[in-house]
Amino acid sequence: MKTTLFKIVLLVSVIILLNAKNQPTFAQDQQLNKFVGNWLSQDLIEASLTKVIFKARNGPMRYNIIIEENNGQLLAALDSPDRYLIINTDEITTSGDSIRIKFNEIDATYRGKLNSNKDQLLGSLIFFGRMFTLGLRKNDNLEEEKQITSQWIGKSLKDVDSLDLVLKTYKTRLGVFKSYLDVPNKNHNNIVVENMIIKSDSLTFKAESINGYFEGRIFHEDNSIKGIWKQNNKEYYVEFIKY
Repeated sequence: MKTTLFKIVLLVSVIILLNAKNQPTFAQDQQLNKFVGNWLSQDLIEASLTKVIFKARNGPMRYNIIIEENNGQLLAALDSPDRYLIINTDEITTSGDSIRIKFNEIDATYRGKLNSNKDQLLGSLIFFGRMFTLGLRKNDNLEEEKQITSQWIGKSLKDVDSLDLVLKTYKTRLGVFKSYLDVPNKNHNNIVVENMIIKSDSLTFKAESINGYFEGRIFHEDNSIKGIWKQNNKEYYVEFIKY
């Protein structure tokens, strides 16, 4: 009860900042992906144009909505980079470039619409029967928290290939499992892995940003994966061993 009350009191304080800003403010669904990201509140002022100052410790309080996609569904949470605050939601609806997010724990609803560049959400937050203008800007620089759940080291089966791969799986703050890839001898790091598909004893995934594709077989008896890594019209025979 005290935890919920603290979250409500904290959010009420943050809401002061959100009042009426002048607004110029594994297989994946591409339509949903436009909403995926960390959306950080912009500098906000009251409708009266009186500047509001609210500080968390020694700096201004920021307000963040995290949106992730998992198996064709969106997940979201209310967060603050300046103070621990995480409120999850399980009610999200989209229509075109518009999104509606319901935070059941505090009975609040956010409605927003993407701008033409898809880097801002312009909308409002309804809380305690009051409507507050809320502008969010996509923040690609916000560091994502990674809880590594597994790591696989890939080595070329043929010496002439001279290729190493590191495949890491991690769990986000919202509980979504994702993967990324390092290719050390080609100076590729933290490459997003897309369309990872595991079927029985087979594994495939893509790393589109470096034009890479892997197709292999899982050997459960020795915790290994053997297959072919294809990149830029070249093929490498690779074996992954769980680290």
